[in-house]
Amino acid sequence: MKWPLRIGLVVVVLLLVAGGGPWLFRGPLALATMDRVMARNLAADPLADLPDGLHVALCGAGSPMPDATRAGPCTAVIAGRQTGRAHVWTPVSA
Repeated sequence: MKWPLRIGLVVVVLLLVAGGGPWLFRGPLALATMDRVMARNLAADPLADLPDGLHVALCGAGSPMPDATRAGPCTAVIAGRQTGRAHVWTPVSA
């Protein structure tokens, strides 16, 4: 076997091993990544950056996949920092 062919073969094998490892462990890697992202996002206080006052948020206003077994849209009203409460209204379908 000639040297350029051997070097090319070694490079291909190394690329397959380097790319195959993460692909084989993609499930555990995805779970570990999601754990970090969820812990960071759930620890954040989304109301901390809001100024004092009345704020309205739409919850569940859209989803890529509609599902009759899941909750529908609702409206959340955040009424100032003094109360520290959010009131949620859910429309009732007839």
